[in-house]
Parts: sequence; C-alpha cells; structure tokens
Amino acid sequence: MFCPNCGNNISESAKFCNKCGWKNNKRLELTNLLKSNLKFAIPLTVIIIIIIVFIANLFKPKVYDFKDIKKVKLVTKYSKNTTVDKMDTVKFGNYPQSDESGDKKEPIEWIVLERDEEKALLLSKYVLDHQRHTGSGDVTWENSTIRNWLNRTFYNSAFDVYESKYVLSSFIKDTDDTVRKCNITTDNLFFLSKSEIKKYFDNSNKKLITKGTNYARHSNPVTDIFGNTYYLSGDEFLERDCGYWLRSAAYSTYDDSDDDEMYYITIEGNVSTMDFGMFSIGVRPAMYVYINFSDEGVPINYSHSGDNNISSSGGSISNDVSNNSSSSNESINRKTATSQVNTRKSYKEIKNINSSEKYSQETSIEKMDTVSFGTYENNGSKKGIEWIVLEKNDSEAILLSKYILDCQQYNSVKQNMTWEESGIRKWLNGTFFTTAFSSDEQNRIMDSYIENNDNVKAWTKGGNPTVDKVYLLSIDECIKYFGEPNVTNQIVKLSTYGTAYAKNKGLYIDSDASAWHNGYSPFWLRSPGVQQSRAGVVNYCGYFYADGNSVDFKLNGVRPVIKIKLK
Repeated sequence: MFCPNCGNNISESAKFCNKCGWKNNKRLELTNLLKSNLKFAIPLTVIIIIIIVFIANLFKPKVYDFKDIKKVKLVTKYSKNTTVDKMDTVKFGNYPQSDESGDKKEPIEWIVLERDEEKALLLSKYVLDHQRHTGSGDVTWENSTIRNWLNRTFYNSAFDVYESKYVLSSFIKDTDDTVRKCNITTDNLFFLSKSEIKKYFDNSNKKLITKGTNYARHSNPVTDIFGNTYYLSGDEFLERDCGYWLRSAAYSTYDDSDDDEMYYITIEGNVSTMDFGMFSIGVRPAMYVYINFSDEGVPINYSHSGDNNISSSGGSISNDVSNNSSSSNESINRKTATSQVNTRKSYKEIKNINSSEKYSQETSIEKMDTVSFGTYENNGSKKGIEWIVLEKNDSEAILLSKYILDCQQYNSVKQNMTWEESGIRKWLNGTFFTTAFSSDEQNRIMDSYIENNDNVKAWTKGGNPTVDKVYLLSIDECIKYFGEPNVTNQIVKLSTYGTAYAKNKGLYIDSDASAWHNGYSPFWLRSPGVQQSRAGVVNYCGYFYADGNSVDFKLNGVRPVIKIKLK
C-alpha cells in the first residue's frame, strides 16, 4: 500500500510510515476485528465440540447395571445390519477377559434376547472361553462334557453367592434334535439352539457375529485328536470375530454317520456343523435371570415360571422327561390307605388350616388337617391327594403330601450324585407332575428355589441350588417344619403311611404289631447321606436317618412337596 500522506510504499502490516511517520489506522482496525471475532469463536468452538460429543454418546451403546436391566433394548429391536458392538448390554457376573492369565476378572456384558416382568433371557456379548464339545456315545447336549463344564466350572467362577441367586435353573428342550434324542435337561447356563438363533436373530449374520475376549483366545490351548494345538482365531483382544457352539446336534456332512457333529456359529455368522471332539470352539453362554427385584435388592422368587413360556428354553417341563427311577406305569391291583382325616378342605380354604408347626411333637399324621389338591393312583383309580400345610401366607402355601404316594429309587444306578442329578428329581418334575395335576393345577404350582445344603454329619455335598415344581424335604426342612428330633432322634409328626399303590410298588411296611408305628413306611429326603452315593431317609417311626440309604435302594417311598399360589 502507499502512504496517503507522502505516497511512500509501505507494508499493510506496518504501524507507521517510515518516511513521514503517518500512523496506519487500517492495521489497527483489522487487529480489533480479529480480537472481536476471537471472543465469539472460542465459545462457539466449545459448543460445537460439546454437541458432537453429545450426539456421539446418544448413539453409543449403553452398559447398564443389573438393576437397570429393564432399560436395555432387546436384540430383536435392532435392525438386521446392527453389529453386536452397537447393542446395549447389562453387566452381571465377572470372568477373565482382557487378562490372558485369567488372574484378573472383569464384569461380563450380556445382551438381552427376551424379557418380561419377572425374568430375562441373556446371551453373553462376547465369546468368553473356548472348549471342546465332547461326550460318550451319541453325544447330545444332555451328556456333553461342555454342559457339565458350563454349569459347574464356569458357573462357580463367574457368579458369587449373591449373583447366583438371580440365575434361574431352566428346563431345556431342544426341538431341533431330530438326529439324536436329547431328554429335557435342567441347567443354569446353556447354549442357544438352532431354532432360538432364528427366533432372536432372524438369521441375521451381522447380529450373530461377535468377538472373543483375550482370555478366550489365548488361555488353555486345546489339542485335537490328531495332536494339533489350537487357539481361537485372532491375535489381539476383541480384534477378530470368533465362532461359538450351539447345543443342537447335527448329521455328519462328511460320511454316513449321524453321531459326531454339533451345530455352531461360524466367524461369518453362519450356522454350520463341527465334529464335536475335534476342535475348540468358542463358548457364548445363555441364561435366564430373575429381574423382579424387591426393595431390598434381592429376588422375591428366584425361579422363572414355565407358564409364561418366554422361550422354548423357559417353557414348562413336558411329559417326555427321561425317568431314571423305576416305572410308575405298571398295572397293579391297588388298595386305598386307611384314611382317618381330622378335617379335609379344598385348597381354596387353605387359609383356615393349621400348619405343621402348630401341632405338638407327638401328634400323629391322622390328626392333622389336610387340603385336597391334585389326584394320583390309588385303589385302581385316581383319588384326590391330601396335603398337610408346612407354611403359608396370604399369597402362597408350601404343602407336603400326607401319605407316601409312590415307591421309587432315588436313582436307578448307584453312583455319586446330588439332588440336582438324581433320577427321582426328574421323575417328580416330569412324570409325577404331569400325571398328578391338571393344566389348571399345574399353573397354580409355583417354581421353588431350592437350597441343597451339605450333610453336616459327613460333609457330603448337597450340590447346586435348583428350581423345581416338585421336590422332597431336606434334613434342615424336616427340623424347620416339624421341630427338633426327640432323645431317640425321632420326629413323630414325620411318620406316615404309604398308599396301597405305593405298597404294591414295593414300599417297605413296618410289621411290628405291638408298636405305634405298625404299618408306617420310610420315605426319601433330598439331602445327601454319609456318602455321596447315599441319600437321606426318614424311616417308618420318624427316625431321622441322616446316614441314608444307597441311591438305588428300592424300598423307600416318595412324599412330594409343592408350593401353590393362593391368589
């Protein structure tokens, strides 16, 4: 520019003319303009950054605490193109993930497949481990080693005592299993089936693809049947996708056999088959959890109701449960037990009935009030079942059959076991449940969360908690509902008769004509005996036999317990 005073050529950024001293006001105006704009530019930039971060967080998947599980968006609500990294999750349990050594546990994230007011079906967001799917004979989900590992090793590692109370035992039926028959199983954790994949993911490959944790990729290398060592594919934590097992059996695609493959999800999100014993595939567990929280933050009832049929895994148990105990379908000439009932009422009048603790220790079974509910074989036809009331409130009641209704082995084979694994538990919740109760009565019977304590005399293991429609008393419950044993270790109120049907099935009957317990019979408890292959028994005179009998003993009776809704 040129100085307007003397015409000297000067720079626009010069403060003064170097010839005449003229002051360059134009530069000052430009400087002031820049300062003025800068005052607005900085706050505007900050606002723009905040808006960008807010919008990014708005679409970022959320990780909720377990108590906020009802806020989590269901998998079925996402589009087919949504990947698992963009789905909301809930934190529950802890398991090694980023740490290869497994020394450090981190919260497990779960996506929500289905939910109602009381329960939710969860699937782990990532592949958490890797295992071979092996077993003996024609391998199914029921007899696979991976099922045992999932419900024992993984379950005990991932959930503490408090968390485990929210995990529901579920009746698992695989409707895809046309290859090898798989009985209904009861599991805390399981894999999804082929049909469940279709139900919840609508065969969307993108939704099915997931990552494997660092621990899953690098811990416990697996050696196949040829001696080759494998890790899950991928070198970095959550860098590459991993395949994972389903529980459904498959036909072999390599030969004419039909007993050597299981379905799994490939790293591309496709359903395929894999030799169950050859390779290590990822573990992506599923489970039902109880979400009807009380004010104190603990579950009111830890079991899921089969009535709601929330999924094929959560439906009510069906008739085709394998019966490991002796058959109850024999045609036998039956006689009714002598009934000397004080008062028998309909279950609708149950609130007017005394519970067991109201009676003195020496009260015999004949003098106790009963409630009629369900029917069972007796004297050649079905008769109403009488129950004494163990416990009740305004909404529910726990009942024990007045008489021994059947004669069964605790298990058909003598082996170490717990209540969870016993044949009598399967029989009670399968054959007995569907035989003794109508559809309406079945709907009124509640699932019960069952603690299975150890035998304190021998410290034999009681096993995992279970969820059952029908169960047997434990040692602790006998004392809770009937009082402490007397000096001869007897609880007279526990003594009872067997029905003619139970007697004709082989039930032991005391024949001491001079004794008060003449004609009485023993019945099983669910507690373990002094050895893991024995189960507790109450004998014919109410003697508390904590040593127990061998699980394959054939002369003990069945005295079921149920919990029913009153409203």
